[in-house]
Amino acid sequence: MQVSHIVIARESLHHWLQKGGEVRGKLNGIGFAQTLDLHVDGNDCLTLRDVSLQTSRLMLPGQPLANGLPQEIIEALDEAEAQLYAQRTLFSQYHRCLFISDDWLAKIEESLQQVAEQLKQVRR
Repeated sequence: MQVSHIVIARESLHHWLQKGGEVRGKLNGIGFAQTLDLHVDGNDCLTLRDVSLQTSRLMLPGQPLANGLPQEIIEALDEAEAQLYAQRTLFSQYHRCLFISDDWLAKIEESLQQVAEQLKQVRR
Protein backbone atom coordinates (compact mmCIF):
# COMPACT_ATOMS: atom_id res chain seq x y z
CA MET A 1 0.00 0.00 0.00
CA GLN A 2 1.41 3.39 -0.99
CA VAL A 3 0.89 5.86 1.85
CA SER A 4 0.87 9.54 0.94
CA HIS A 5 -0.23 10.98 4.27
CA ILE A 6 -1.06 10.05 7.85
CA VAL A 7 -3.78 11.54 10.00
CA ILE A 8 -2.91 11.72 13.71
CA ALA A 9 -5.15 13.32 16.30
CA ARG A 10 -3.50 16.41 17.77
CA GLU A 11 -4.16 15.27 21.35
CA SER A 12 -2.69 11.83 20.66
CA LEU A 13 0.47 13.32 19.13
CA HIS A 14 0.82 15.82 21.97
CA HIS A 15 0.47 13.03 24.55
CA TRP A 16 3.10 10.93 22.72
CA LEU A 17 5.52 13.86 22.56
CA GLN A 18 5.10 14.58 26.26
CA LYS A 19 4.92 11.09 27.73
CA GLY A 20 5.85 8.59 25.02
CA GLY A 21 3.99 5.32 24.71
CA GLU A 22 1.82 4.43 21.75
CA VAL A 23 0.49 6.74 19.07
CA ARG A 24 -2.14 5.79 16.51
CA GLY A 25 -2.93 7.25 13.12
CA LYS A 26 -4.90 6.57 9.97
CA LEU A 27 -2.91 5.72 6.84
CA ASN A 28 -4.06 7.95 3.98
CA GLY A 29 -6.74 9.18 6.39
CA ILE A 30 -8.93 6.09 5.97
CA GLY A 31 -9.80 3.00 7.94
CA PHE A 32 -9.06 2.33 11.57
CA ALA A 33 -6.23 4.08 13.38
CA GLN A 34 -3.12 1.87 13.48
CA THR A 35 -0.18 1.91 15.84
CA LEU A 36 2.66 3.98 14.37
CA ASP A 37 6.40 3.56 14.95
CA LEU A 38 7.30 7.23 15.48
CA HIS A 39 10.71 8.54 16.49
CA VAL A 40 12.43 11.89 16.80
CA ASP A 41 15.69 11.85 14.81
CA GLY A 42 18.98 13.60 15.51
CA ASN A 43 17.73 16.75 13.74
CA ASP A 44 14.67 16.91 16.04
CA CYS A 45 12.39 15.91 13.16
CA LEU A 46 9.52 13.48 13.52
CA THR A 47 10.14 10.26 11.58
CA LEU A 48 8.05 7.18 10.93
CA ARG A 49 9.39 3.67 10.34
CA ASP A 50 7.52 1.24 8.12
CA VAL A 51 7.48 -2.57 8.36
CA SER A 52 10.81 -2.78 6.50
CA LEU A 53 12.29 -0.40 9.12
CA GLN A 54 12.87 2.35 6.57
CA THR A 55 12.34 5.82 7.99
CA SER A 56 10.43 8.68 6.44
CA ARG A 57 10.48 12.23 7.74
CA LEU A 58 7.04 13.65 8.49
CA MET A 59 6.01 17.23 7.81
CA LEU A 60 2.92 19.34 8.10
CA PRO A 61 0.55 19.46 5.12
CA GLY A 62 1.44 22.05 2.52
CA GLN A 63 5.07 22.35 3.64
CA PRO A 64 7.45 22.34 0.66
CA LEU A 65 10.59 20.24 0.67
CA ALA A 66 13.50 22.49 1.50
CA ASN A 67 16.43 20.31 0.50
CA GLY A 68 17.54 22.49 -2.42
CA LEU A 69 19.17 19.60 -4.31
CA PRO A 70 19.60 19.85 -8.08
CA GLN A 71 17.23 17.72 -10.16
CA GLU A 72 20.08 15.48 -11.42
CA ILE A 73 21.02 14.53 -7.85
CA ILE A 74 17.40 13.89 -6.93
CA GLU A 75 17.04 11.58 -9.94
CA ALA A 76 20.28 9.76 -9.05
CA LEU A 77 19.05 9.32 -5.46
CA ASP A 78 15.72 7.99 -6.72
CA GLU A 79 17.57 5.47 -8.89
CA ALA A 80 19.82 4.42 -5.98
CA GLU A 81 16.79 3.99 -3.72
CA ALA A 82 15.06 1.89 -6.39
CA GLN A 83 18.15 -0.33 -6.67
CA LEU A 84 18.36 -0.64 -2.89
CA TYR A 85 14.69 -1.60 -2.72
CA ALA A 86 15.22 -4.23 -5.44
CA GLN A 87 18.23 -5.65 -3.59
CA ARG A 88 16.32 -5.78 -0.31
CA THR A 89 13.44 -7.55 -2.04
CA LEU A 90 15.76 -10.12 -3.61
CA PHE A 91 17.55 -10.64 -0.32
CA SER A 92 14.29 -11.19 1.57
CA GLN A 93 13.12 -13.69 -1.09
CA TYR A 94 16.29 -15.77 -1.26
CA HIS A 95 18.00 -15.54 2.12
CA ARG A 96 16.05 -18.57 3.35
CA CYS A 97 17.63 -20.65 0.56
CA LEU A 98 21.17 -19.64 1.46
CA PHE A 99 23.18 -21.61 3.99
CA ILE A 100 24.14 -18.56 6.02
CA SER A 101 24.09 -18.32 9.78
CA ASP A 102 21.67 -15.96 11.48
CA ASP A 103 24.43 -13.58 12.59
CA TRP A 104 25.55 -13.13 8.96
CA LEU A 105 21.96 -12.51 7.89
CA ALA A 106 21.70 -9.85 10.59
CA LYS A 107 24.93 -8.20 9.38
CA ILE A 108 23.68 -8.15 5.79
CA GLU A 109 20.36 -6.63 6.83
CA GLU A 110 22.19 -4.07 8.97
CA SER A 111 24.38 -3.04 6.03
CA LEU A 112 21.31 -2.63 3.81
CA GLN A 113 19.74 -0.43 6.47
CA GLN A 114 22.91 1.66 6.72
CA VAL A 115 22.84 2.28 2.97
CA ALA A 116 19.18 3.28 3.19
CA GLU A 117 19.93 5.63 6.08
CA GLN A 118 22.81 7.23 4.16
CA LEU A 119 20.51 7.85 1.20
CA LYS A 120 18.01 9.52 3.52
CA GLN A 121 20.77 11.68 5.03
CA VAL A 122 21.84 12.90 1.58
CA ARG A 123 18.26 13.94 0.80
CA ARG A 124 18.08 16.03 3.98
